[in-house]
Amino acid sequence: MLIFSAISVVLGSISQRVAGLGFALLVAPVFVLTFGPYDGVVLINYAGTLSSVVVLMRLWKDVNWRTYLALGPPAALAIIPTSYVVVNFQGPGLQIAIGLIVIAGLTLVLSRPKVTKQITPRWWVTMVAGGAAGVTSATAGVGAPPMGIYAAATGWPQREFAATLQPVFITTGATSFLTKVSFAGGLPSFHWSIWVGVLVLSAVGLSLGEVVKNLISGNTARTIAFALCYLGATMATIDGLLQYFFTTGTALPG
Repeated sequence: MLIFSAISVVLGSISQRVAGLGFALLVAPVFVLTFGPYDGVVLINYAGTLSSVVVLMRLWKDVNWRTYLALGPPAALAIIPTSYVVVNFQGPGLQIAIGLIVIAGLTLVLSRPKVTKQITPRWWVTMVAGGAAGVTSATAGVGAPPMGIYAAATGWPQREFAATLQPVFITTGATSFLTKVSFAGGLPSFHWSIWVGVLVLSAVGLSLGEVVKNLISGNTARTIAFALCYLGATMATIDGLLQYFFTTGTALPG
């Protein structure tokens, strides 16, 4: 699974550079299977934050900071209690929850018709979207589904959307990482090579993304990321269910 994790980091970093999202979507299900539902998500929060920092430097001029200020603080506030729950609720149940959250989020993104004309949402709609991104980031390591739903509902232009996502993801990733480490009393016990390896592979993927962005569109990269994420989330959910029934001895009905 380490090889699949390495590949997912590279592909996720490429998608992040091309489409503005995709790192956590691609990496989350694989990391959950490889490192476990808690440690895997902590690692995603760490790597996703740094990946978004690099992409933000490229897309800085297109960021809508006013929208970010409406999304970021609610996301950070929602993360604090969610991280506490996650730290104290680990095991197969958390893995199943992560898989279902990702699948449900992506399904809502893809099934909701996109508004062709940009509209200005009510302030509380933006705050709810930010809070939802915080909850899913702390729980499953992915903040993209709520942001995708918000973008589709408001007709948010792709260029500005992709750029503004980066500071949002930095906020959700860093807050999720720091709060979970604080509540848990320390970092997950990974070998130092895992922490460094994720950074190196992310750098490779982002560098490749500079080339790939001239070959495929952001929409194509996003579609590929969604498809692979569906597959990974389904596998993670099934694996969590198998662990649950085998470790608890619970029998399937019938």
